[in-house]
Amino acid sequence: EALYAYNVLVTGNEITGGDEHGVVAYDRSVVRGNVIHESDGRGVYAEHSAQIIGNRIWGHAGSGIESRSSSSAIGNLVYGNLIGIHAVSSPANISNNVVYGNTDVGIRIDGDSGSGMVIANNTVHQSTGRAIDVMGSTQNLVLRNNILVVNGGHGIYVDDNSQIGFDSNYNLFEMAGGALAGYWQGDQVAVSDWQSASIQDANSIEGDPQFVSPAGADGVMGALGGVDYGEDDDFHVQSGSIAIDHGDLDWWWIGEPGSNGNRVNIGAYGNTNEATQSDTQVIQVLTPNGGERYELGVPASITWLTAGLGLWDPLALINAGNGGNAGNRWLADAYYDQYQNTSSTSTAIDLGGVSDAAPEAVYQTWRYSSNLGTLSYVLPVADGSYHVRLHWAELTASSLVNYRVMDVFLQGDLVADDLDIYAEV
Repeated sequence: EALYAYNVLVTGNEITGGDEHGVVAYDRSVVRGNVIHESDGRGVYAEHSAQIIGNRIWGHAGSGIESRSSSSAIGNLVYGNLIGIHAVSSPANISNNVVYGNTDVGIRIDGDSGSGMVIANNTVHQSTGRAIDVMGSTQNLVLRNNILVVNGGHGIYVDDNSQIGFDSNYNLFEMAGGALAGYWQGDQVAVSDWQSASIQDANSIEGDPQFVSPAGADGVMGALGGVDYGEDDDFHVQSGSIAIDHGDLDWWWIGEPGSNGNRVNIGAYGNTNEATQSDTQVIQVLTPNGGERYELGVPASITWLTAGLGLWDPLALINAGNGGNAGNRWLADAYYDQYQNTSSTSTAIDLGGVSDAAPEAVYQTWRYSSNLGTLSYVLPVADGSYHVRLHWAELTASSLVNYRVMDVFLQGDLVADDLDIYAEV
């Protein structure tokens, strides 16, 4: 290996060579902001909760990144390798990567019966081979909000032994040059063929994502002849792209500053501070969205999403605890800074005295600290003015007045002193 990292931060380096790996990252190591190129094997081998974030990784004889055992690959540029990213077993997070110009595969998922991996908000540009390759008896894989541009080979290739629990939707396809949309018990030529055969991607779209400049100012995309031309390649989408505001409605959009349409963008910069801005005012019809049939004289419902029409727009509806998505765009718990303790109840919640209440499920799960610890959330928002509403429920059967008393701080300022939920209700 050119570099071996064990529970350390590796940042700001140019790392080249390595007989087997360029970098081996173990045990919560963080590899951030490096240029890693031209090893004889993998660019980065990550295991045991390592984080590979914001690197440029190119020209490796094997995978640019191989991520295993709860390791993450986030926000990397990965190009000119045999395989871009190889996700093995149960990586924690494969998101917001730009993966392009790799010889055989863009992103390979090699899971198992307990995988449950999520591959979200990546941009994959593949001229040969497979953009997404699902193999190894992978189960319960989720593909969301990815841009897949394929000029040859397959868009999404799912082995026959990797279909169980497969869930793909809200992606953007661009097929050209004889590319096949996918493989599902046989080749599927068009996106519509893929949708029919796999019964997936019902809300996905097809068309040109309108990248800013994939080949950059030098006119060469990625690496060529052992020379790196990738630093200026730009896979952001232009204003007006169909990728804007077309991601999963049940996905975080809080990371997109300014005008964000109250909906995540598709592609590598969705839910990041580099997301292309939406129009300042948006009315988006969700249903009907094309192809429906209606009977004359029979009422039909129309649903829509708006942004920028009132004084305030929602940025995050967080269902604290272990309850997952709770409906009405209340999303599974995220952005908590510490304390993994969660609990839940099946007890019915009386919401009669709550104005503009959240769904009942929101009050039935919770995250908590103990022994006078601090429970905190860190939300990735730009400087500005925000309204924060906290929904409370005291669900411990033994609670009494003064049993659970807490202070609440926002941005370091005390906003609630000695709050006693039991006494309040």
